[in-house]
Amino acid sequence: MLQLVVDKNIPFIDELFSDIAKITYLPTSEINNNALYNADAALIRTPTIADEKLLKGTNIKFLGTASSGSNHLNKNWIEKSGIYWQSTPGSNAKAVAEYVISTIAYCIKQSFLDDTSLKIGIIGVGNVGATLKENLDSLGFETITNDPFRQATEPKFSHTELDDFKNLDVVTIHTPLTKDGPFPTYHLIGKEFLTQLKPGSVLINSSRGNVINPEELKSYGKHVKWCFDVWPNEPNLDTEIAKNCIVATPHIAGYTVKSKWNSTYRLYLEFCRFFNIEITHKKIFSTDEDEAEEWKEHYLNLYNPHVDNLMFKTLLGLPQNKLGRAFEKMRENYNLRSESNRKVC
Repeated sequence: MLQLVVDKNIPFIDELFSDIAKITYLPTSEINNNALYNADAALIRTPTIADEKLLKGTNIKFLGTASSGSNHLNKNWIEKSGIYWQSTPGSNAKAVAEYVISTIAYCIKQSFLDDTSLKIGIIGVGNVGATLKENLDSLGFETITNDPFRQATEPKFSHTELDDFKNLDVVTIHTPLTKDGPFPTYHLIGKEFLTQLKPGSVLINSSRGNVINPEELKSYGKHVKWCFDVWPNEPNLDTEIAKNCIVATPHIAGYTVKSKWNSTYRLYLEFCRFFNIEITHKKIFSTDEDEAEEWKEHYLNLYNPHVDNLMFKTLLGLPQNKLGRAFEKMRENYNLRSESNRKVC
């Protein structure tokens, strides 16, 4: 039977893999070269850096990451070594979109935003950004979008340059983190962009922390209200940034029951295809129907960031050498929330 090493924080493994592999569950911190030496496959999360140090000399043939992003994978080395890798982009798109809408609803309830005629800018219109735009449009908000990749390949895509994000009430970021290529996103949000933003507007980041330049944020972005789920150089938090956020959460925007099922099921399908195993588990996931509610109440009933914000900020009193581990532990022990069944979502 195939030997499979799995990060113990990835859910639904037994349900999908127990009849096709011998599973070894490990804490994130114990997934190392020695642990993978005799394994045929491994399923990891973003805190695990997958590179030559982790994988060289192991028997790994299949590497899955239960994450939309893959910045923690040294893809060039992995591919040159003949290892097949798979991430799960889009599996949490609905979850993250709903996190953003819940955050907007929270800001309105707390009087950080006016409910009338909100104008919202979306930076990055891939899986998450497109889902978010569809939801916001269905709720009647005015939205503009920025995505140079889509502008370059889709003549009809509605692209707005970042210079024209001046008078928005909300800006929400949904780009990958890239340092190369024609449109790098590393430190995309810095002095030039921040200084043009309207005072009192809300900046939401649930993509990658290093899309924002932290030093320029602290110097030129204090006229804007910050709502961050991701952090520069996490889990090593900049406490000055975290303390000044009106919403601060520990990289859990995509943490719903359904998004985790979607992610693990995607890995199951690729695992079966790679090892030529019959797919016997079908993708069945259902929840109770939502009752009709006013949109703010509906999304805040699904997820209210208030409690996570309070819990997160209690971590900030810890010594710096303990803060990173406390951040990771909060993510690992996070209770998955539900998603909406409304058709617009």
